[in-house]
Amino acid sequence: MGATHDQQAHTSESSNIAQLKSILQRFIRVTNPQGRIITGELLCVDKQGNLVLGKAQEEVPKAEPRQMGMVLVPMHQQKNVELQVALGEKLEHLSLQ
Repeated sequence: MGATHDQQAHTSESSNIAQLKSILQRFIRVTNPQGRIITGELLCVDKQGNLVLGKAQEEVPKAEPRQMGMVLVPMHQQKNVELQVALGEKLEHLSLQ
């Protein structure tokens, strides 16, 4: 017998949560619509998609990086979000493909 829609949705949600948990405490880079870049340790994501970053640093074009500590990046200020990985992780990922 096939899985119900509710069971499939729960499985998908569980998978998404597991993926998110795997990148907590990892460093990410968020670019906002104005071109500013905030880099920091991913501490939390709420249901609305807002990000809480620790050890955050803001990079503005043609200016020195600014230490910010802990920041909340609202969903509407997230143009691009990237996970920062070490070269060894990239090589490992390539060898798996």
